Amino acid sequence: MNLILKEIEKKQIKNKIDFKVGDLICVNFRIIDSNNKNKNKNQNFEGLVISIKKTGINSTCTLRKFSYGEGVEKTFFVNSPIINWIQIKKQNTFKKSKIYYIRNKKHKLLK
Repeated sequence: MNLILKEIEKKQIKNKIDFKVGDLICVNFRIIDSNNKNKNKNQNFEGLVISIKKTGINSTCTLRKFSYGEGVEKTFFVNSPIINWIQIKKQNTFKKSKIYYIRNKKHKLLK
């Protein structure tokens, strides 16, 4: 039974994670209007990757950016059907796999 589920998950995976923690990426995703279910709009979220969780089809990445002086974080399911594309803007290297300490600092990468 487990092998069957793994085969189905392999077919569902659409975005290969080729970015790392510390990269500046832009995610374009679709938002469904709450008033009118037929209306969709696309929105970009550009931020620094502070964590990646690779769990097969449930892989997630957390992005952080500064918007009007406030820190904003958003977690995306990488293989979600609402994500249109993911683009790497700038590659950086960090020694840690989770860089949550960026929350306490105004880092030059987030501007």
